[in-house]
Amino acid sequence: MRTATHPAHRAVESLPLMRALMSADIDPSTYTDVLRRQWRIHAGWEQANADWLRAQAWSYRPRAPALRADLDWLQAGTPEGAPMPAPRVDDDASGWGMLYVVEGSALGGQVIARHLRRTRPELAGALRHFGAATPPGQEWPRFQALLERHLRDATALARALDGARALFAHFHHHLAGARA
Repeated sequence: MRTATHPAHRAVESLPLMRALMSADIDPSTYTDVLRRQWRIHAGWEQANADWLRAQAWSYRPRAPALRADLDWLQAGTPEGAPMPAPRVDDDASGWGMLYVVEGSALGGQVIARHLRRTRPELAGALRHFGAATPPGQEWPRFQALLERHLRDATALARALDGARALFAHFHHHLAGARA
């Protein structure tokens, strides 16, 4: 999955807004914009796929509440606009591909949180999403083991890759647009 989705992953990471997260010069306004967009993306995906997420062996921790709490800490008010309509899970394999994107992004969130704590300590109270979303301890290896069990054949892997690419494209589209 990692190799096959690498180009889509890099495309999202290379967006100006995402690169700004790793800048020592990120300002609270830009950070708030990132959080608002992330809230709209995650809230939409979580709403669209709530039934599927509840039915899985993986205990998914919703990201939207942490994003909402970060925005509250920043006194940023309610995110403008409704949650973004998101790709829907077509089958278990595509769902596991999408979940791979969300859970994997939490690993990158840890890097972002460490950077912001070091370079912008005044934002430390608004790092619930980036700093706490990563599955603790052995959760990432457990997630990978579940992923492998659900993607045992070439057809399932292809569907998972379709799901992952669709969610990466969704993130890219909504993070690349004009300021929210």
